[in-house]
Amino acid sequence: MRWPFALVVVVASCGDFPTPAELTKPTILAVVADPPLVAEGESTTLNVVVAGPDGPMAPDALDWVLIETLPGVPVFGALVANDDGTATYTAPDPLPERPQGAPPVDSVQLTVTVGDETLTSIKAVVVTDVPAANPAITSLIVGEAEAEDGMHVASDVVYPIEVELDPAPGEDATYAWYSTAGAIEQYQSNPAELVGAEEAGDGWLFVVVRDGRGGVAWRGVEVIVE
Repeated sequence: MRWPFALVVVVASCGDFPTPAELTKPTILAVVADPPLVAEGESTTLNVVVAGPDGPMAPDALDWVLIETLPGVPVFGALVANDDGTATYTAPDPLPERPQGAPPVDSVQLTVTVGDETLTSIKAVVVTDVPAANPAITSLIVGEAEAEDGMHVASDVVYPIEVELDPAPGEDATYAWYSTAGAIEQYQSNPAELVGAEEAGDGWLFVVVRDGRGGVAWRGVEVIVE
């Protein structure tokens, strides 16, 4: 079964316009629910991953709020913002009756303020008694090496990049690469290719994987272009 997950809006680009992968401005990379699915009467913790031209970013302010998933269908869970910037969603027990065809899904809207930027994302929280956990990234390869903070890449050189997860993702999995250390043309593919930036300097490489069942995994590494 395919479960709803974070809604990501990708704007197609052409010509010299930057792609989302280039991180030219603060960007919400992911909203992660742990666990990704919630049983009746249980809770999940929501956390946001934000990055920009200089790497990971700590938001100045966050506003978590429940919104209607379908027009006219009321929300049914409870949401509390925590002091550490996360939020806790709790499902009711039992679930209230819903109109025919309305799935047991609540939507959480997150508004993030970073400097002068205001970012918005919507995370769908599925209520179901199905055990679930976010996948773990077990390997992130750049070229022929396991990626680690401070790794070096050469300017204008093409490096294959690939991520592996446990458990292995299914056919519904989606991928998103982001980099300030070079260009990634096929930034929604796995494997993909990173072309080292033309100018030497410090940068970042991020990858976000959504397993198609609500689970999310991500990793970021600092990269030095020389």
